[in-house]
Amino acid sequence: MGPGTKNCGISLVIHTLGEGTQFITKEFSSKDLIAEKGKFDLKIESNRMSLNPEGVEIQQEINNIKLFLSFKSDFKRGISLSGGKHTVNEPHQFVQADIAYSFQSAWGYLIQDGKKRELLGTGGLEHLLTNYEVYKYSRRWELFRSINGKEFRFYSGGFLGNDSFPGGYFRTAALLNSDGKAIVSGKITKFDVLESEKEPFSGYDLPLREKIYFEDGCSAELIRKQSVGSINVLSNISSVLRFFIGLFFAKPYQIYSLADLNLSCPGKNLPPDSLETFNGILSYYLINP
Repeated sequence: MGPGTKNCGISLVIHTLGEGTQFITKEFSSKDLIAEKGKFDLKIESNRMSLNPEGVEIQQEINNIKLFLSFKSDFKRGISLSGGKHTVNEPHQFVQADIAYSFQSAWGYLIQDGKKRELLGTGGLEHLLTNYEVYKYSRRWELFRSINGKEFRFYSGGFLGNDSFPGGYFRTAALLNSDGKAIVSGKITKFDVLESEKEPFSGYDLPLREKIYFEDGCSAELIRKQSVGSINVLSNISSVLRFFIGLFFAKPYQIYSLADLNLSCPGKNLPPDSLETFNGILSYYLINP
């Protein structure tokens, strides 16, 4: 999106309870990007994502901030939500959305203004690949990743299309057992918004309660709860990049919320543990109203 060779970069979101959200970005030239085909190793100057024997490591340096994260991950609980490359425009334009892992043990530290904070918790890794500009066919993207008390995982995600997109949307859902095996997965065939609100930060109308129906006769009710982070994408980027993004993205925001999900699959012989309530994070990536 940037001018000249500035087509790569990094971003960092820091949400502190009671203090709000910080959103920091830095743009780089494609000449600064070092990657080797077939290897999990990506480097842009002092920023790096690499693979070690235990899992993924991430290092970032932006302005006066340093971040280090180490995930204990084995990639055995991953899934392609899109089912591989999903065609969005014939003949060869596609989107692919994958979750490599989620709710895996993580540790690290954050150094900001000379103060070091130890980090300990869980985290995940997701990625979106596309060779077609998203603003040409979609208005809103979403991703929900959740886990229940028995370590079953439920994921859903996709996008709402614009007026020109056939079918109006593309959304999928997947239920994984504690070993990472997909028990149920497929396209969301229907959804009903049971309750909505004008989200105060972005001004978008977003669901508070939604019922989704997917293949195999299953359905689920998704309940969005309190916000845990909100970003105005245009708020902290260079004036040049802001100009380029503003040409195509009318109101780009990201909204992160805690959410619960209750699953129902009548007539399907699912493990009882898979029907416990799921808790997770719902992310909205808003492009155009």
